[in-house]
This record gives sequence, C-alpha cells and structure tokens, in this order.
Amino acid sequence: MCPILPAAVAMTRSSSPLTTRAAASGSVETFTLGVRFYRERRLDIYALGDRGRALLYGGVAGIVLALAGTRRWLDTPGGTAA
Repeated sequence: MCPILPAAVAMTRSSSPLTTRAAASGSVETFTLGVRFYRERRLDIYALGDRGRALLYGGVAGIVLALAGTRRWLDTPGGTAA
C-alpha cells in the first residue's frame, strides 16, 4: 500500500466548518431547484400516469441513495463489499 494514501484519506475526512457550511448550502440549493422544477412541471408529471410517476420517483430516489453512499463506496477498496 502506498504510504501517501492514508494521509490523503485522513485529509479528506477532516471537515472544517467552512466545507460543512458549503455542503449544507449546496444541499439547500439542490432542494430548492427540485421544488422549483416540480412546481413548474407539475402537470407534465401528473400526465405521466401512475407507472411513469413511479419510475420517475424511483429513479430520483435511486440517485439520492447513490449520492448518499458515495463516500463509503469510494472509501472501500475495489472488489470488497463492506
């Protein structure tokens, strides 16, 4: 194993208040964008029908779960399931 890698991982895990605030700000902006998109496209979303809406909401939920688990996924070595 590369001796530099643990130090790099330790640096990425330390979070300063500035990076935490920036992440929270990005989350709020993303949520606001999603709400705006929903309000502007409400009729189009309802016109999809039940199956289409289920696929849309399932896809959005899958993206949210994938983004939530990205840090853990990137911290595990390739070929392992943790």
